[in-house]
Amino acid sequence: MKTELVQILAHELFTPITTIQGTAATLSVAGGRLSSEEMRELAGGVERAAGRLRRLVANIGAVVSLEREATLPTQAVPLRSIVDAALGEFAAIEEGTIETQVPDDLLAAEVLAYPALASRALALVMENALDFRSGAPVEVQAAGDEDQITLEVSDRGPGIPADQRDRIFELFTQVEWTSNRSHEGLGIGLFLAKRIMQAHGGRLDLRDREGGGSTFVLAFPRVGAPLRRA
Repeated sequence: MKTELVQILAHELFTPITTIQGTAATLSVAGGRLSSEEMRELAGGVERAAGRLRRLVANIGAVVSLEREATLPTQAVPLRSIVDAALGEFAAIEEGTIETQVPDDLLAAEVLAYPALASRALALVMENALDFRSGAPVEVQAAGDEDQITLEVSDRGPGIPADQRDRIFELFTQVEWTSNRSHEGLGIGLFLAKRIMQAHGGRLDLRDREGGGSTFVLAFPRVGAPLRRA
């Protein structure tokens, strides 16, 4: 499984690399004749491609880590560091595309997590929501109790058909639509995000968003949660 995933992710690296190479070729041939607006557009494309490249490399690292350790060594981590690290992966996208509405008290609260992979799971879910947001902002919210803290990532897309909900977290699964709409990716992101959350002793769930769309819920164990007797 690890070898197959790494090979597929490595193949996906060619898309952003091709974008960067194409931009470099354009600049070398016609750079002196481009307007400021055209230069900004090219620079934005390179920045987005570089972000995609970083995320793909991080996915390869996540696969290797999960193969090495089925249960991740967790530590106390402020929720803020997980959220900030995930948001940092999308710095190149248009402002307002992701709206974060997490109270300061929850951002300061600590969860049990493996920091690098916790933010990777959140980024994967956010990336999926961006693909299906239908032009509306992706919303990131949080809730908490004495046992756990949840991060909720919502889009206002068409939602997940009932007959595909059981398969959405399976490897190489993408939602099939009656329209001709297509999306990037090979159906790895949600599978990998769920594996990461399970290795944390947490979970990743799906529910309908009120008003349309989908909400993915990442639940992390809270530091200091009371022990439960069997």
